[in-house]
Amino acid sequence: MDYGLVLFTSDRGISPAIAAKAAEDGGFSTFYVPEHTHIPVKREAAHPGTGGAELPDDRYMRTLDPWVSLGAACAVTSKIRLATAVAIPVEHDPITLAKSIATLDHMSGGRVTVGVGYGWNTDELADHHVPAGRRRTMLREYIEAMRRLWEEEEASYSGEFVNFGPSWAWPKTVQKHVPVIVGAGGTEKNFTWIAKNADGWMSTPRDEDIAGKIVALKEAWKAAGRDGDPLIYVLAGKPDPEQLAAWRELGSPRRSSGCPIAPRKRCGRTSTGCPENSPLSPNAPRTAAGRRTCAPPGWSASLWPPTGAVASAGDQETFHPNAFHRQCCTEFPVPNLARTGAGATSATMGGRPPTAPRAQSPLESR
Repeated sequence: MDYGLVLFTSDRGISPAIAAKAAEDGGFSTFYVPEHTHIPVKREAAHPGTGGAELPDDRYMRTLDPWVSLGAACAVTSKIRLATAVAIPVEHDPITLAKSIATLDHMSGGRVTVGVGYGWNTDELADHHVPAGRRRTMLREYIEAMRRLWEEEEASYSGEFVNFGPSWAWPKTVQKHVPVIVGAGGTEKNFTWIAKNADGWMSTPRDEDIAGKIVALKEAWKAAGRDGDPLIYVLAGKPDPEQLAAWRELGSPRRSSGCPIAPRKRCGRTSTGCPENSPLSPNAPRTAAGRRTCAPPGWSASLWPPTGAVASAGDQETFHPNAFHRQCCTEFPVPNLARTGAGATSATMGGRPPTAPRAQSPLESR
């Protein structure tokens, strides 16, 4: 089973380049970043996690551009795959987006995986003139059109939303077939769509009965006449060994755990994304040797809740992949990174000087 790391990038979190390098050095197979172009102030769309218009926190307002972020990660890595979890292609021009992705695949030597979503935030989609009721059709056309630009010497496409005549577009992707994975709830409707239009599925933190859903996806895959098996990415927090073993048997070779942006308190030592029971919290219980213990059972390290994997130390922010590994998966080897301080393994971010002003977001000022 391969392991990936999802970083919810932002303008006040750790650099994606530093995080990706630490992840690669630690043995992760894939580095993921999300996408939101903007968040409309006046909102009606329900967030999948809260069930209402309110957001869990303000990270959605502050996400970095995914392709620029992965470009920065590409420059300092050589093996780890570079992926989105997830991007919203229909919010962009398909020709220029295809160029950005092909360029990243070219520069990285063929390491790109494109994780896509339909777009749960219909208010965000509306500002991009995307009709919510047609977003699946639009996404299908984008995927088909981009593949033609990536793979054909003279590409053209004619659809309801995407149209262009015979065109030359280089670079072509290094990979003969760039994997396109759909991040969405594990429903029959989604699996039918994925089996017809994509290469695999990424679960959400809210999906339950992953085993049953993997079986359902494989059945949809077979019904669509697809060869082989779909790619499966399980987005999880802290599964137990029995759960991991079950996923392996069901053909889930990839597991992705999340790491938040973890905004820091300007006058404190612990980031606001570090829960009291996190192993990175100053108040976390310690062993006789003075080391912080791992989080108790049930503490989530999935994509959406803060995990405490990023903590603030003085005027710098520090990424602790070792502690993150320990709290997410006891089977995974500890990264071999430079040791700093009192034996803590970390990769430290340079970043905004401590005296630089930063405007508060609307959620912070409440």
